[in-house]
Amino acid sequence: MAIDRVMGIETEYGISRRSAEKKSIYDERDQNHISDTDFVIGSYDSALAKWDYNAEQELPLGDARHINNRILTNGARFYDDHGHPEYSTPECTSPLQLVIHDKAGERILNHARMLANAYLQNDRRTAKDSIVIYKNNFDSRGKSFGCHENYLIERRTPWNKIRELMIPFFVTRQIFTGAGKVGLHTDSYPERRLYHPYQELKRWILSEFQQAGVFFEIVGLSGEHNDMYGNLYSIFHNLEKKAKEESLEDILEDSRSAYYHVLEFLEKGRKDIPAIYQLSQRADFFVCEEGQQTTAKRPLINLRDEPHADPSKYRRFHVIVGDSNLAPWSTYLKTGTTKLVLDLIEDGLIGEEVVIQNPVDAFHSISRDQEWKWNVTFLDGSQGTAIDVQELYLNKAKQHYSSDPASDEIIGRWEYVLDALKRQDFPDLSTKLDHAIKKQMLDGMMKKHNWSLASPEVLKLDMRYHNIDPDEGIFHKYQSRGRVDTLGISEDDIKYAMTNPPEDTRAYFRGECLRRFPHHVISSNWDVVNVRNGRHRDEIKLEPFRGTKKLTQDIFDNAGTISDLVDKLEVTA
Repeated sequence: MAIDRVMGIETEYGISRRSAEKKSIYDERDQNHISDTDFVIGSYDSALAKWDYNAEQELPLGDARHINNRILTNGARFYDDHGHPEYSTPECTSPLQLVIHDKAGERILNHARMLANAYLQNDRRTAKDSIVIYKNNFDSRGKSFGCHENYLIERRTPWNKIRELMIPFFVTRQIFTGAGKVGLHTDSYPERRLYHPYQELKRWILSEFQQAGVFFEIVGLSGEHNDMYGNLYSIFHNLEKKAKEESLEDILEDSRSAYYHVLEFLEKGRKDIPAIYQLSQRADFFVCEEGQQTTAKRPLINLRDEPHADPSKYRRFHVIVGDSNLAPWSTYLKTGTTKLVLDLIEDGLIGEEVVIQNPVDAFHSISRDQEWKWNVTFLDGSQGTAIDVQELYLNKAKQHYSSDPASDEIIGRWEYVLDALKRQDFPDLSTKLDHAIKKQMLDGMMKKHNWSLASPEVLKLDMRYHNIDPDEGIFHKYQSRGRVDTLGISEDDIKYAMTNPPEDTRAYFRGECLRRFPHHVISSNWDVVNVRNGRHRDEIKLEPFRGTKKLTQDIFDNAGTISDLVDKLEVTA
């Protein structure tokens, strides 16, 4: 029998700063998204306690991540992850509950952005600046950032079964979970090749500046390709600084000229990339079936295993293949169908009939298929489509779980969308799925203005779709006009979730403890709350379904002090 399951979503948001004035072409205000991220998180007025890293396998380095990592009263985590503001929802038990808390995260990010911008506008040095936040998965420099899902799974299920049977599902679910993307990011095209000629660029730069009489060691043009622009910025920022110090205006002009030349060189390949519309924002960046990585050599199945629960009974299934979604239907189906497929695997109800050949290639080809054929080859050599694969899982779920009302609701919506995709019912899909909503918008604008997918204006619209500012974001404008199916979720539901945790998981205890005893909570992790009790530090440990409202409300109501609370709980001091 499949276990009861908690699940959550971690979303890394894109961040940039607009500036009406630039003091320099290398102005750090346009470059330092890490400090802007820290600024946004620090501006949020409901982040009351710090995160406890001791239970995590990989301790953070001494950077901004350790400064701004907060727990919120709704049980969520709000923190800096490698220069991106990240919001991790509290543990949820249903896909609808998870959609609401994911939406609460969007509102929290936007509220923090507004507070940060208010601070900027009250400072004459930054009065014309503004921070913009996007819920998407890649930036204009070709760097991808993630939306990760987490599912509690039972330890006894063989890992090779999970790996074998989840890969076909993940490869094909993008037909309803994809957020849509204009363009390609792949080593097959010049854009990616241009990130790699470090030695050629070094020689070119040395030649240019030696002719200008500037001699100093060039550093920075090495490492991961995602750092290329930052490395160039550092090099030319230092050149400009030295030229100013020595009053060498001619070298200063050469520095600026070379900076623009190299940027033009890097951007040149973008014009040669085929202009296509993809289903998934993330598919291009995955290169193998299984592995530990999340930021390079990304695998379809991530091996990270931090259960944040009894490790003898549970694993945490860390899923990194998904897109960041704005459409409630996409988020609901992404998490709800994954939950049901895990149920099928744990109950031994699905087998190798779903397995496909060359899944990484299929992940790419399905995303890039402009005709929506979505062809795959099954393990036995027979041909099928992504919809065929999804229907194999769906039919097993219908056969075994339809008697459960919660599962039946997921099954009904899953079947509804697959039928609409089979019919290519764009009017219906364009109110429910991110990639279809965005495509309808782009198609309309291209027709109106005689643009193509290669037009810069279309790339800007692609990005604007994901802007979380209700006044600027295209998705939010569509939703405000009633053009998005919200699954019946109201603004009141979302506002409540911004400050209140789910009541049926341990998130309730974590959030309630912080709300009632904010000055006594030292730090927290998913399964531990550390509190100051007089001169002592007490560690309150919680399993996923302990600490619920049903189990702890009376304890909270009868605890006038933190000592009272600790006395009523099982505590490891």
